[in-house]
Amino acid sequence: MPGEAELPNREGVAELLRLLGKPWSLVRTVEDRPGHDRRYAMDGTRLRSLGWQNRVGFSQGIDRTVAWFRENEAWWRAIRSGEWDAYYARQYGARLASGQAAAVGFGPASGAGPAVGQAAAAEQASEPVPELG
Repeated sequence: MPGEAELPNREGVAELLRLLGKPWSLVRTVEDRPGHDRRYAMDGTRLRSLGWQNRVGFSQGIDRTVAWFRENEAWWRAIRSGEWDAYYARQYGARLASGQAAAVGFGPASGAGPAVGQAAAAEQASEPVPELG
């Protein structure tokens, strides 16, 4: 569904990593696949004209989503069959294997969009996830 929050992928990834307590070093920069979308955006004009509106903002929604997956681990582990793993390996395996650690940070100096917190100064892959805000 379209929402009111528009943010670069790196900021969304940073927020997920923060919520999961995972390091930025897990993020990899990979070569784009043919037809790769540069931007994902949905126009919510029609939905709003029909009376639809967000009831949950991005921050609260992502918090709830991570909490749901933590509380329902048995469900999502069961659906990760060998078929899923094979699909993932076909789609992403070669790119991940040849990928490089993504630069930590945001802002003009990193070439990764608007500055976020103190993340632009972080250079080591072992640094904690950049804080948003």
